[in-house]
Amino acid sequence: MTGTEKDILIIGCGAAGTNHAQILVRQGHRLSLHDEDAGQAQRLGTAMGLRVVADCEGDYDLAVVAVPTRYHAECIAGQLERGRDVISEKPLCLYPGEAEEVINLAESAGPNLCVAESQGYGGITQGMGTRLQIGEFGRPVLWRINAMSPYRSQEWSYDIDIGGGAFLEGGVHMLTVARAFFGEAVAWSGTFQSYQGGTGPDTGALIIEYEQGDAVMLSIGWGTKGCQSGECEPLVNAGGIIGPEKCEPFWTQDNHSDMWAELLPAIEAGEQPYITTQHAAGAVADVWKCYAAGGYYPRQGENHND
Repeated sequence: MTGTEKDILIIGCGAAGTNHAQILVRQGHRLSLHDEDAGQAQRLGTAMGLRVVADCEGDYDLAVVAVPTRYHAECIAGQLERGRDVISEKPLCLYPGEAEEVINLAESAGPNLCVAESQGYGGITQGMGTRLQIGEFGRPVLWRINAMSPYRSQEWSYDIDIGGGAFLEGGVHMLTVARAFFGEAVAWSGTFQSYQGGTGPDTGALIIEYEQGDAVMLSIGWGTKGCQSGECEPLVNAGGIIGPEKCEPFWTQDNHSDMWAELLPAIEAGEQPYITTQHAAGAVADVWKCYAAGGYYPRQGENHND
């Protein structure tokens, strides 16, 4: 962090936007808030003593996109076209084609685009990547991850056309980091269920294999009855790197302060941090390929990879 104060526009004043605003205020930046729900923006502005704006016009150094996933592509593009650097909440976009389009726009328009992948920063992730590259764990490597959580209050989390389901909204945390660790994915499989009555999967498991023989096994359960009632005690957001030479527990951390400490200097330098937009775009594609392999299409014939 350079200590340079920035004029930052927070677009979206839900849980993620609030979290980013709290950190950026502590770091001394000048914030403005915007949300299509004016009341939501005003509530946060009043609580934090921040300026609320009715539109996204104005002179800002940086825009933080924290709207529901369906609206990421349009919102990111609008900010890049205004010449602003952009940091977007994960996942980068709802669909793979959208993600590549905004990356191409950033490269042609000039501003920098980064992804607020909170579990990919703070040194521990890059350090683990280095250890994997030097062969400390041997090959092949399996990354086994269990992510369980109680019922999520925002309804769009369960709508495949807004949030993309648990594996897109939540799973890209691990899958983006896995891309940084293991490179390109070459095989996808999965099994998925929707227990909470939404159109997107909230429970299931996937396996992704990578070009050098590594694999990720990811299971997610959002709001399962056992998790809600206390009848079971699943490992919460736990993971372990497993290799023939060494096995070690590893938890991707959710530390937004560390994330911002890496993202802002990268933005100022016009560089990509360790977790890049290409990693994030690849993770979006991985989720949809796993959905396809598992036969999870709420509406037959619709191609979500476009």
